[in-house]
Amino acid sequence: MRRKRSAGANRTGRFSEWKARSSPEMALRIEKAAVASMNTLMRMQCNYDIAVNRKGEDEIEVERFATKA
Repeated sequence: MRRKRSAGANRTGRFSEWKARSSPEMALRIEKAAVASMNTLMRMQCNYDIAVNRKGEDEIEVERFATKA
């Protein structure tokens, strides 16, 4: 018999307040609670991560690779 695992009040509270990243496991738990699909939640997280990184992209300095002709 499989034991039901609770998402936990602290974990779901932090997620709902946008203080925690959405992990695939958390997205699946939310999907099983019939709130939103896992795919939608993970797409939202990915788009958020991209936006956050783009915001600070000017601070990152990188040298291009030298290509061999």
